[in-house]
Amino acid sequence: MSPESTAGRPPRMALPQFWDLNKLRPSAGSLPHNQTWSIRANEFVVRFVLSNAREEFVRRGQLEEYMVVASTPESRVTIVSEAGEERVSGRAVIVVPPGDSRVTVEADSQVVWLFGSRAGDEMDGAQNAWLYRKHGDETSASRAWPAPSTGYALRVYQVDDYPKDERRLGRIFQSTIGMVNFFYPEEGPRDDTALTPHAHEDFDQCTIHLQGDYVHHVRSPWSPRLADWLPDEHRWLPSPGVVVIPAQCVHTSQAVHEGVHQLIDFFSPPRRDWASQSGWVLNADDYSTVDHSASGVRRDS
Repeated sequence: MSPESTAGRPPRMALPQFWDLNKLRPSAGSLPHNQTWSIRANEFVVRFVLSNAREEFVRRGQLEEYMVVASTPESRVTIVSEAGEERVSGRAVIVVPPGDSRVTVEADSQVVWLFGSRAGDEMDGAQNAWLYRKHGDETSASRAWPAPSTGYALRVYQVDDYPKDERRLGRIFQSTIGMVNFFYPEEGPRDDTALTPHAHEDFDQCTIHLQGDYVHHVRSPWSPRLADWLPDEHRWLPSPGVVVIPAQCVHTSQAVHEGVHQLIDFFSPPRRDWASQSGWVLNADDYSTVDHSASGVRRDS
């Protein structure tokens, strides 16, 4: 199945992708009572799991950290790694160290895995990997984050332990492979006079729908060649859903109906602009390698 995106053939994979997981067939190998989807971007992979029965996921010889997001209050996961074992309940962002590890997901859990570009099997096994074979891979290993200042460890951050603070942008957690922004839930439609269109110069964004529905407004960059220009996208997407926004595309998201709306944004490699904002990255002390001297708040969705 192809992504719901306009056609185009830029030199790299630079097309926005809108994946409605209600319509996309789960990955090959999904168990009958569990559904798994795997979507990649230029430098990372997102694996989304809806579990209706206990299931175990094993990683062997993992070259770098990866992240697991237990995304609902009902989520229950157990992680066993070379650095220890944790049993996690509720909403949490978990950083798993390199090496061998095992994640057991209990029934009625909604869990998201996030892998960097060195997880070659995950990159190659993504359901949209054919797009990157067609357009060409583009990764930047040179932008990898240094090892954690406190050493590799199994780290668990319970997101509900962090009350809302208008001085920062959501709840941002990082690892060496990327940053997760676990937004606070919002009620009802977004004010259409206060949207925040913006672009990222040299990295992709992945937006994951946990709850509610959104219209994603995306404008692809223009080149000197008129034939390469693409029409603007104004794409509605329900939950669960995954959106990949390529670098340089102007974009913003808009909740459009009543009810609760909840998103996660993921970026890989980690964003140094966020790391430089004092107090924004909630686990910055575990990965502190930059001067936290900047200030200011900017909405980025």
